[in-house]
Amino acid sequence: MACLSLGAPHSQAQPPIVQPGAPGEPSRLISSTEASDLAGIGFTDADVKFMQGMISHHTQATEMTQLLATRSNSDAMQRMAQRIEISQEDEIAMMQDWLRAAVGPGVAIVVSWRWGVSNQK
Repeated sequence: MACLSLGAPHSQAQPPIVQPGAPGEPSRLISSTEASDLAGIGFTDADVKFMQGMISHHTQATEMTQLLATRSNSDAMQRMAQRIEISQEDEIAMMQDWLRAAVGPGVAIVVSWRWGVSNQK
């Protein structure tokens, strides 16, 4: 006769959380509390420039979706453009919020996306 145990499940050890060290430094084990504490995480100028560039990139995508109004009669294309526009606008808002929270209200959050115009013939 087989016996089935329906008691409390055996506790399982949590997997270790490893924080990689800086180049040349060892990694270290950290607690789940340390891993989830984002308050101490800073940002660099490169982070700000990246977000500004991504806002420009997403803005370009929304401008491209607006071109479909005069360039396609396809309902499928119009729906796709609408989905792209909604998602890109949400992501732009998230990135703008991040910039304001990280840098402050005076940060430039609108950046031109017209890179390389001088290279075009």
